[in-house]
Amino acid sequence: MSHEVAGLVETSCNVAKARHVSDHLVEVLCFPRSSIDSALEDVQHRIARVAKRHGATVNRTFSFPGWAPNASQELLSIAKDEFNKGVGSVPEVAAIHAGLECGIIGGKIPGIEMISFGPDIKGAHAPGERVHVQSVQRTWDFARQLLARLAVLGDSEQLRVKQEL
Repeated sequence: MSHEVAGLVETSCNVAKARHVSDHLVEVLCFPRSSIDSALEDVQHRIARVAKRHGATVNRTFSFPGWAPNASQELLSIAKDEFNKGVGSVPEVAAIHAGLECGIIGGKIPGIEMISFGPDIKGAHAPGERVHVQSVQRTWDFARQLLARLAVLGDSEQLRVKQEL
């Protein structure tokens, strides 16, 4: 469990698929996840040790890098302000336990500020997945509004840097 966010799973591993391949081969696909890269690496090493102890082999393929929540970043503060202006309410800010593209981007650009937001979805990645149609429009409007604000801030930051030079 996370030490930063109460009630949030930080690291987990599930058996995504298991299949009998032949008389001497069983294939087990595991999906470890963590918001902390070192914890993810630890889980992967544990799986490999257990497999080796029982005469099995491990083939590691792709895994989502961790993306730890950062509630003090400036981007989140700006986004909350813009959401409040556009929608008229304070947004619900939450951390989730899932693999997100933000971990991949953050691994390539260390220190980048990122947020993830989207429409209201129920039953994601499962039969019967549903999206609340009106929330798609709200998400689109918010994305445009936030990008416009960031563009203005970017222009003023560039002006400030030029003036300092």
